[in-house]
Amino acid sequence: MKNVSKKLLCLVLAAVMLFALGSTAFAATADNVKQYNTYVCMGDSIAAGFGPYAPSTRGWEKIPAAYHSYVADAVGAKNFWNTAYCGTRTEELRWLLEDDFEGDDVVLSFNGLNWFATPEWDAFMGYDNWLKSYYRGCLSGADLVTLEVGENDVILYATLQTMSVLYADYGDSAFVKQMKELLGNQETYGQALDMLFSAANTADKMARLVSTFLEKLQHGYEHFFQNWEPLINDIKKYAPDADLVCVGLYNPMNEVKLTDQSLLTVGKAVTAMVLGVNAYIAQKASSLGYYYADVMGTDLCDPVALTDATFMTKILTDCHPSEEGHKQMAQKILAVLPTEQEMKFLDVPQGSWYYNGVYYAWANGLMNGMTENLFVPVEIASRAQIATVLYRMAGSPDVSGMTEPFTDVSDSFWAHDAIVWAYNEGVVNGMGDNLFAPLAPVSRAQFVTMLYRYAGSPDVSEQTEPFADVAPGHWAADAIVWAYNNDIVNGVTAHTFVPAGAVTRAQIAVLLARYNGAQA
Repeated sequence: MKNVSKKLLCLVLAAVMLFALGSTAFAATADNVKQYNTYVCMGDSIAAGFGPYAPSTRGWEKIPAAYHSYVADAVGAKNFWNTAYCGTRTEELRWLLEDDFEGDDVVLSFNGLNWFATPEWDAFMGYDNWLKSYYRGCLSGADLVTLEVGENDVILYATLQTMSVLYADYGDSAFVKQMKELLGNQETYGQALDMLFSAANTADKMARLVSTFLEKLQHGYEHFFQNWEPLINDIKKYAPDADLVCVGLYNPMNEVKLTDQSLLTVGKAVTAMVLGVNAYIAQKASSLGYYYADVMGTDLCDPVALTDATFMTKILTDCHPSEEGHKQMAQKILAVLPTEQEMKFLDVPQGSWYYNGVYYAWANGLMNGMTENLFVPVEIASRAQIATVLYRMAGSPDVSGMTEPFTDVSDSFWAHDAIVWAYNEGVVNGMGDNLFAPLAPVSRAQFVTMLYRYAGSPDVSEQTEPFADVAPGHWAADAIVWAYNNDIVNGVTAHTFVPAGAVTRAQIAVLLARYNGAQA
């Protein structure tokens, strides 16, 4: 009986240590989910994709088997940033996103981010500034963010404090030195925890360790609840227009048994702790403005028995989602996102080369149909239409007090505000004699010039000039070079641009989608 008690006490400590490494009405699917341009994945080792399929990752890379890859592909993200890192907590994320947040006494000490924090690196780049700028910069361009964090908040602090009790018992001994050396290496982390459990599994130490754990576990809970709302506000500060999905916790020890033959799944004792955190995240979703994805029941890697001699070595990997589990998590995330709006244009068939471009321009309010059910993709775009598209893209600003020089643009003309704005912003010029010619067709050279001016007329002195029919002295040369090098336009042939060629509404929609993808 005493041996069983010790095993159960070890299970409590196992729950503490487990994540030290990483530790709508109609559901959307991969086929109908809303499309996003830039997706940022935030969180700990689960979000980072750590597992048997990527055992060497600590984060910041795209892992094909991880849920972030499935989500990125399903939402059509042209840009993907994985900022997830093993061991991350709300403490670290607030430190990264707030100028005046110092965090607790272990912030950044355990999740590996502090490998940058050396005098040499700090002198070279400025550790704090670089790391904070990286995270904030990623968020600033996002229109979709997923956040998966919490396991380490609940258990990491308790883990470190529990370890400190053992360190205090053994002092500066060879055992402690070996432990610290093993803990400092991801490849030998499990071996270190196996040693720790062996040392702790005596009656005189176990009671004190469990007492320490319970005390510090409360600290973890309190800090998670204190940090959650400020963290969500931080994310929304840098990504105010992004859809945010907060991913709940699952029980990482759900299938852990005492032995391989045991019928008792003792790991289910951790469920109450997980459900408490999930209930809080779900409760705050409406007031803080995010979607909540419940991932309880996620399929994990092959469970290992508690009595296995290499339990801790294996559990650090096996507590993470299996490849099937990552697919399940991706489906849960997609299910809470909005579905893609349905276009009703009969002349824009799915599979057409311009479908995605027209959908982008329509869904983002940049272009409407010529009638309720017709987009008329082959119609040549007019100067008034282009001015209107760019005006909408700029947020349709107020034009009161701006100069109105054109005699052929009356106050009641449907594109009046757009033309006034475009002229005053230097995006378009008149055609002479105070005329704008709003219904005149737009050429390929004219459109890229307007878009180039809208972008601020960037320098192109070092960019490739591939077109034989666009001489360096051509009036639209810089704009065409810029548009080509930013993958906004292609040539009509490999070496000709045909600058005088007309631009259709379908082409405008596609080029707008490419432009916004290039700028994100």
